Amino acid sequence: MVSKLHLKLKGFLNKLPLFYSFMPQETEAQKLVKKYYNKNLLFNYPLIPKYMILIVSIIVWLFWSVNLSIKHLKKKGKEVKEKFGISLLKQFIELLYYSNFHLIKPRSYYYFSLFKKENKKNASYYLTDRLPPGLFNPLNRSYDLSILNDKLKFFEFCNKHQIPTPPVIAVSSKGKFNYRDNFDDLPKSDLIFKLRNGSATRGFMRWEYTGNDFYKLTNTDNFFLTKDLIDYFIKISQRYDYIVQPRLYDHDAIKELSNGALSTIRMITAINRENKIIELCSMFNIPTVDSALNNLKDGGIACPVDSEKGILKEGITSEIARPLYEINPFNGAKLKGKKLPDWDKCKNIAINAHSKVGKIPFIGWDICITNKGWMILEGNHSISLNFHQLYPNKPFGKTEFIHLLVQAMN
Repeated sequence: MVSKLHLKLKGFLNKLPLFYSFMPQETEAQKLVKKYYNKNLLFNYPLIPKYMILIVSIIVWLFWSVNLSIKHLKKKGKEVKEKFGISLLKQFIELLYYSNFHLIKPRSYYYFSLFKKENKKNASYYLTDRLPPGLFNPLNRSYDLSILNDKLKFFEFCNKHQIPTPPVIAVSSKGKFNYRDNFDDLPKSDLIFKLRNGSATRGFMRWEYTGNDFYKLTNTDNFFLTKDLIDYFIKISQRYDYIVQPRLYDHDAIKELSNGALSTIRMITAINRENKIIELCSMFNIPTVDSALNNLKDGGIACPVDSEKGILKEGITSEIARPLYEINPFNGAKLKGKKLPDWDKCKNIAINAHSKVGKIPFIGWDICITNKGWMILEGNHSISLNFHQLYPNKPFGKTEFIHLLVQAMN
C-alpha cells in the first residue's frame, strides 16, 4: 500500500526545478517555466532560505534525474535502439542532459521523440508533461471556474445560452437517482455515465444496451438489468455524483474515419492581443474500437486540423516512431485531405461558449459532430498540451500560443 506521504514526496521530486531557476533561459518557453517555478514551487517556502532550497534541490535532482532516466530507459530504450540505432548509453546521456538543461523530464524525451534530429533542435520550445496546468492555474485564480468543473452546471449553462450540447438524462447524487427534463426512464440505447466533477477519464463509463432491458459495461462482462443499473449508481452516488447522457455517434460524413467510438475535436480557444476570442488550434481525435474515450495512450489517432478550411492533415499515434498516417491504419479510411462538415460552425460554437464563460485566457473544448450537428461535450480551463505537440517539429513554444501566454501572465 502506497502511503499519501510517499505520493506527495514523489510528486515533489517530479516537479523539482533545480538548475532551471538560475540557468540562462534562451527561449520564451523556458522563461515562462522559470517564472512559474520561482513563483509557485521553488520559493514557496517562506520559512526556508532560498539558497538552502536551491542547494537541496540540486543535490536531490542529481540522484532523482538518474532514477527517472533509468526507469524510462528500461521502458523505451530497447525499442528506440532497434528502430533508430541509438545506443542505450547515448540515450541515457541525452536523458540526463535534457532533464537538467532543458526543463524536460525523461518521460517527455520519449514522448516527443527528442532522440530524432528534427525534434532535438527545438527541445527548448516544448511545453511538457505536467507543466502547462501549472502555468494555467495561476492565470485562472480570479475567475469562476465552476461552470467548467461541474458537468451539470455546464449543461445548464449551455441550455441557457443555446449552445448545442448532449442532454442529461439523469443525475445520481447522495443516494438518489433523479431524471431530468423529459426523461422518466433510461432509454433502451447505449449510455454514458460521467462523474459530475470528474476530469479526463476518471469515472467515465460506457454502458451498451444489449436488449431485453440489459446493459453491459464496455470491455467487461458486467451485465445489469435497468433496475439493477440504477441501484448500482444510487449506491456509488453516496460518495460521488454522476450524470447520465446518451451515447453519441459520428456524423455520416466522417463515420468512415471512425473506429467505432465517437470522434472528437480538441479545440483551444484563446484571447488574442486585440482582446478577441479566437480558435488557436484544433486536433481531430479518433479512438480505437475498444476505447470508450479518445485517448492516444489506448492507441487512438490524432490529426491536426487546418484552422481556416477544416481539412485534416496526416494522423499520428502513440507509437514510439511517430509515423504519419495518410490512411487510418485500423480501417483503411483516408485521413489526409478529409474536410470536416460545417467547420466554421464548430469554431463559432466554441468561440461563443468562451465569450459566455468569461475572460479566461485559454479554454480547451471537446467537441463532436453528430447528424444533429456540432455539440460541445465539455470545456477545460487547465489544458494538457502534450498531444497537440506530437506532430513533427511543432512545439507550442514556436507558436502564437507562447506570446498569448506571456500576455496573460503579465
